[in-house]
Amino acid sequence: MNKFTIGTIIPENEGWVWSSETIGEPVPRYVFLKLAGVNGVTDMSRVATGKLLYDGREISVTFARFRHGADGWFETIQTLTDEITQLFSQNNEITITTKTNPDVGYTAYAWNWKPSRDGIIQFLTLTFKVKPVNLLAFSKYVTIAHEDLELSSSWADNTTQKITIREVHVYQSDTEYDSKVVTVYDEDDNIVYSGLPSDFQTTPWEIDMSGDEVQTFRISVADLAGWSVNFRWTKEVL
Repeated sequence: MNKFTIGTIIPENEGWVWSSETIGEPVPRYVFLKLAGVNGVTDMSRVATGKLLYDGREISVTFARFRHGADGWFETIQTLTDEITQLFSQNNEITITTKTNPDVGYTAYAWNWKPSRDGIIQFLTLTFKVKPVNLLAFSKYVTIAHEDLELSSSWADNTTQKITIREVHVYQSDTEYDSKVVTVYDEDDNIVYSGLPSDFQTTPWEIDMSGDEVQTFRISVADLAGWSVNFRWTKEVL
């Protein structure tokens, strides 16, 4: 089952039970001007960028936890909120993954919290201010038995028409290997990328999908039998 994640923090792993959540809609940023000689108003919202922009939205999630007795009931709340505060202090933007829309990674840039209690049940409501543009997460596995990685243009960023892969994981059974070179070949068997998983982070593999509905690549892993490779990337969506 999908869990609510705040960067690396998962409240459900710390004894909290997800109760409810609300995901606000992005607010269109309309700009209307009254121009001389023109009736009514003129929509200038798309003049600067050629597209409609949006203001931020909010995600509010409530967790519950049983706590007997009056002593120390606030400590578990303080522990979790301190962890989230520290996370935001280390990074100005944190990816939020919700339970109602688990395929999208929302980028949070601010947050607040509110505790409450009903008998032995304590509640904690976390409210995050997130960017209007979200990150849709993709994940594709390739194995030694089926070496082809097939990519669709629908998975590319709408603006750049590129798929940018920064996260690659190499496995043999349940063991992950960081020191194995992953090589990518195009359909003509030319090498288009070769490097360690960490190389993809520092120098992402960019695939231009403009004009192509589908592109297919062959994958190999050096010095490892029975391997599988997980490619992960994101796409900006509203």
